[in-house]
Amino acid sequence: MAFNRPAYQKKVWESVQKTNPGHDVIIFVDGLVDFWKGSVRQKDLSNYKSCHALIENLFPDAQVFRNSLNAGCQLQWGAIFANVFDVLGYDRCYVIEDDLVLSDGYFKTCDRLLKMFEGDMRVGMVKAFGERLRQDHDQYLHCLSTAGHLWGVATWKNRWETWKKDYYEFSRIIMQEGKENYVQSALSFFQSLGGGNSGVANDAAFYHSMLRQGQIPISTVANCAEYIGEVGEWGVPEYFREAGYSKMPVVKDDFKFDYPPDDFFQNALSSLKKEYGFA
Repeated sequence: MAFNRPAYQKKVWESVQKTNPGHDVIIFVDGLVDFWKGSVRQKDLSNYKSCHALIENLFPDAQVFRNSLNAGCQLQWGAIFANVFDVLGYDRCYVIEDDLVLSDGYFKTCDRLLKMFEGDMRVGMVKAFGERLRQDHDQYLHCLSTAGHLWGVATWKNRWETWKKDYYEFSRIIMQEGKENYVQSALSFFQSLGGGNSGVANDAAFYHSMLRQGQIPISTVANCAEYIGEVGEWGVPEYFREAGYSKMPVVKDDFKFDYPPDDFFQNALSSLKKEYGFA
């Protein structure tokens, strides 16, 4: 998923090119015309062209979905899953945004997670980036945790089937009211799902859908990637520095992890439901 950050995209796509074990690459690029205003985002034109040049250079054979309109990442997420699962017929996929640089073991680790939890509908998504600083990282490499931000996630078609009605409604609200005016309606929608306490971005939409289905997103504690999104639509330099993303260790070697016990799922689901305002 990309639009106007070629410096980030180059690092991310080079990491995908280097580490991809043979998965098909499908690229979704947002457009220049504002979805709601109809005006062209001239300030993004140069970066937009650089983005497309990178695609031609790094992934000349990839299937590319090019939006004519600029819809933003919230609508793009729904479009990605709808096209990959419902149109193209894949049974699983990764979503790699343009600010997560993958280590050599990222795909290998997530492929293990996908295989491990494929038949366990308590798990909605998986990823291999624990967002941990060293003191909370190195001694827990064998552990799994809940996912936090939904960056670099992988999931299955049958999970998407359980969320897509909710995500389509979330998308409809944004399309109808616009990115600047949708917040209250989105909160009301999340409240109708049983929650409504934590955010109105795409992560919140997916969390609400997963939690009401009794699903949680799972991550390795290990950081098998580096987050570089200091600046962007949702990127805030102050938050980036405070969270210490540039200081997080990155695991490149293989490591083992075990299937969590039942109480892990029960406690994680209970904790996340509380965080997102479910009764």
